[in-house]
Amino acid sequence: MHEPDQPPTDVHLVLLLHGLYGSSANLWCLEEEIERAHAASDCRLELHTLNANSYTGALTWDGIDVNAHRVASEVDKEIECLEQQGRRVTVFSITGYSLGGLIARALVGELHARTPSFFAAHRPASFCTIATPHLGVLRYGSWRSMWVHAIGQRLFSRTGQQLFCLDTDLGRPLLAQLADPNDKYLRALNVFPRIVVIANAVNDLTVPYATAAICTHDPFVDHARDCLCVELEGKTVTRYYKPDPEEDEVERELIPSAPATPQPERADNRPWLPPVFYTNWRGPLRYAVFPFIPFLLPTVLTIVAVTFAFHSFQSAQRIRLHSEARRRLLAEGPDTPTPIETPQPSRPVTPAHLDAEGISTPPLAPTNPSQPLITPLQQDIIRAFNGLPQLERIVAWFPGAFNAHAVIIARNAHNPRWAFQSEGRDVVQKWARKVVAAVTEALEAPLPAAEVIS
Repeated sequence: MHEPDQPPTDVHLVLLLHGLYGSSANLWCLEEEIERAHAASDCRLELHTLNANSYTGALTWDGIDVNAHRVASEVDKEIECLEQQGRRVTVFSITGYSLGGLIARALVGELHARTPSFFAAHRPASFCTIATPHLGVLRYGSWRSMWVHAIGQRLFSRTGQQLFCLDTDLGRPLLAQLADPNDKYLRALNVFPRIVVIANAVNDLTVPYATAAICTHDPFVDHARDCLCVELEGKTVTRYYKPDPEEDEVERELIPSAPATPQPERADNRPWLPPVFYTNWRGPLRYAVFPFIPFLLPTVLTIVAVTFAFHSFQSAQRIRLHSEARRRLLAEGPDTPTPIETPQPSRPVTPAHLDAEGISTPPLAPTNPSQPLITPLQQDIIRAFNGLPQLERIVAWFPGAFNAHAVIIARNAHNPRWAFQSEGRDVVQKWARKVVAAVTEALEAPLPAAEVIS
């Protein structure tokens, strides 16, 4: 218990948000590296990390906005607990991994919409996302993409509908609201002096580069065929360019001041199948599971289908209970903060102005079929983010990973079987240094001005 005559200790609260069907354990490496970066800095504030655990597992299916409301309650309780210990949160940072990045965007809108704003008492420092599908699920001109959209939009309950921009219970897709310059969500992002978006350049089968980096074009998708030259600092891209016979080179600098190391020419060592199908033995025994795949696959797919159906049913029940509870709170306490509306669950409906794949009809297929088909909504999201002057992109490079989505945060690297994911620690270290450095910027910046947020 805090002694009344002692001044409170100033705290930098770092909130970590995991992804779809995940848990706080996935972000163990982020917790480790932020502690190390803070210890190596001269920051005078105490560091406190909150690794959110209020929406683990199938709870992530209930909706981005619903989970943002859950995390908001968790943050309030954590701050109250810290205050009882004589620790005052003066600086606030937030980082979301995968779906957690979208939850973070909804959350900061909810916090900023309070009266007074949450950020009037807790200075915003850094807002970071790692491998987050900011544009939702992308479409490509391929049969595989058509299959993914046909099946995927029916999975993951309300969250799945929001990722495919098919949710209409709020009047328009949530991703459209998050990127509306006149709405509270994007205005809340503007109060952060540092916004960092981290994306995988290649081999992220879950969240491809264009949606994670918020871009219309993916320059890395055919990097081997196009002979794209990539220069690295550790595991992040500093510069990439394509030699041109008529010009010396066509290049783009990502981090002009960073020392660059050319990426050596090498054969593609990416495995053909997910690592789960390989054993830890060497030689032919490494492939001992391969003969059993035709027999195991139908069983696994059946279990997955039944599990998804069960979780979807449970999610619908939770959404209804959540909506009823919020309506009761509104009726009982008019002063209760009510930033995000949580509607009654309903069957997905595709209105007349939306096609079956999301909002509006995508443009014609690009010349390169491996490039995404960007919809008008996604173009609006890109324009909105490009209008943020403090936005910074970091591009991770893992050409040898089957799926780099877990590698970028070294998600399972503490397990010897998945030790190869430790490559991602370099990216996490860069993230941690930026989060710690943002504290100085936050303390020097003025507090967010009061405003009326619709």
